[in-house]
Amino acid sequence: MAAYFKRCIIDRSKLYCSVLLLVYPFWWSCSNRHVQTINKFQNELNIISDSLQAWTDSHSPVGVEVLILKDQKELLHKAYGWKDFENKVPLQTNSVFRVASMTKPLTATGILILKQRGQLKIDDKISKYLPNFMSISGDSLSIEHLLRHSSGYGELQVWKDYGEELRLFNGLESVVNVLSQYEPAMPVGTEEYSSLNTILLSAILEKVSGMPAERFIKENILSPLKMTNTYLLEEPGTDWFNKIPRTYGVHDGEPEVYWIPGQHPSMYPFFRGATGAATTVTDYARFLQMWLNKGKLDGKRVLEESTVEEALNNNGKSIGLHWFVPVSPDESDVFGHAGWYGTCGAAYQKDNAIALYFTQTYNNPKISEFYELLSYSGILEHKGPYDIQKELPNLPEQPNSEFLEAYEGTYRAVTSDGLEWVADIVMTEGHLEANIRSEVDSWIDKLVFVKPDTFAPGFIKGSTALAVAPKVFYQFKGVGSFEVTVLGNPEFSFKTINSSPAAHSED
Repeated sequence: MAAYFKRCIIDRSKLYCSVLLLVYPFWWSCSNRHVQTINKFQNELNIISDSLQAWTDSHSPVGVEVLILKDQKELLHKAYGWKDFENKVPLQTNSVFRVASMTKPLTATGILILKQRGQLKIDDKISKYLPNFMSISGDSLSIEHLLRHSSGYGELQVWKDYGEELRLFNGLESVVNVLSQYEPAMPVGTEEYSSLNTILLSAILEKVSGMPAERFIKENILSPLKMTNTYLLEEPGTDWFNKIPRTYGVHDGEPEVYWIPGQHPSMYPFFRGATGAATTVTDYARFLQMWLNKGKLDGKRVLEESTVEEALNNNGKSIGLHWFVPVSPDESDVFGHAGWYGTCGAAYQKDNAIALYFTQTYNNPKISEFYELLSYSGILEHKGPYDIQKELPNLPEQPNSEFLEAYEGTYRAVTSDGLEWVADIVMTEGHLEANIRSEVDSWIDKLVFVKPDTFAPGFIKGSTALAVAPKVFYQFKGVGSFEVTVLGNPEFSFKTINSSPAAHSED
């Protein structure tokens, strides 16, 4: 498999190169020096870059800007495709993007600052600050429920079209008054992502601080972090607002304009905490880096270390205090957030790395594909999951050792170019491992059981599966053979040299 990856480097113009990179993991240790890191991974960075170019060439997405940082140094920062497809205006680096729900962590950080100052506690009942909620859910809703998206409110519980219908209100208070008339749709304590939680946090932020939430965030977060190209209120007619890329949907392979700055009604006539921010990849990277640095950046402390640690503790679920912190083989290694128009930011604690992917193609952004590319490239040591806003895959219970032993053996395949490959399928610490090699390359995959006679490369501790590669399968075909399929296509057909008597097959 790695051999195919190397061939892609030779001819990067072919689209299949980007697909193959999704499939084959390579693990190299990173250098501490910036130039050495770039040189070491230049081929991988080139393939990521070529993949992004191929995606935008086919309008999926229409345009995208990417920033990858490690140890606060740029590995890749480039824009691809179009800001304005109709007039053929290319997208430029450091464009201002509407980031929608990536506003939420800014609002939550404001709440955490108030907590540090002793102005509120996260276990306070929200009725302490919003009295209309005293009769909701037996007065059991706390600020922590809002922060962890465990209030029980659903995303579209109150409004069927969140953006359109909130235009009818004249301020945050009127929105909160409407929300106070609804009981949560699910039991309090149920983890269910909802913008309604952040709207209520924003109202509490205003109540406690005595100022508009956007002003508090600007004075206490944006200014200290020098996020000078981040805006919380839409300002039609201003220079920065008119430069926002058009928002697109893609239908039948063709871009269709969804929103044009200055020509369509304001989506966010007032700040409501859950959405509304516009920013650049470099500004948002500063915000993420502050979190990676345990609350400070360039000598400015915004949060205490203990606050950061508390916020990034997901309590075994998928959300911390308003950050997505998915369960992973590296515990709480990765955290981040995405936005509806096609933006996403992820921070990797062990790698001290940040990856931002900003597009304004809402229905085909390829966010998860980008983070898979990055995870499989070997540039980072992070081992998944790849989509920060997805919970662990719904996998069957992993079989016991006696069941798995039937698949053990040594297998052989010859590819179309005459290259011979050998695969040793062995038991290791309660799971199967594939050691595949040829005279030109080799790799090892830990195999996760996904259905009868079918496994996927992934990450597994003992018999507990933690993540799987979604594009690759090892499909055993009875006694003595298996195929490795990629995107449904067989890439290797192995037959036994020496194997156990039989593989299990179930209906």
